[in-house]
Amino acid sequence: MVGIIKANDEAHALELANATEFGLSSSVFTQDLDRGVQFGLGIKAGMTHINEMPVHDESHVPFGGEGNSGLGRFKGDWAIAGFTTDNSVGVKRL
Repeated sequence: MVGIIKANDEAHALELANATEFGLSSSVFTQDLDRGVQFGLGIKAGMTHINEMPVHDESHVPFGGEGNSGLGRFKGDWAIAGFTTDNSVGVKRL
């Protein structure tokens, strides 16, 4: 099931999309990819998919949401930094 809300224009649609405390994932469907990407950049969500469903996530792509969605960001090599601490050890041979 999906809820559909009619917007007056793109600015109003973006306002409606961001008028929530949640923001795990979003999708934009359009024939104008440049316009869709620009619209998607304005959505406050952890992920925005253009002309695809928000279920095709890849293991190397960061996953997480904005606001009260998700459990934080994870996936991808960069996420290792969030769970580890760098430590340098120097050794002088005797």
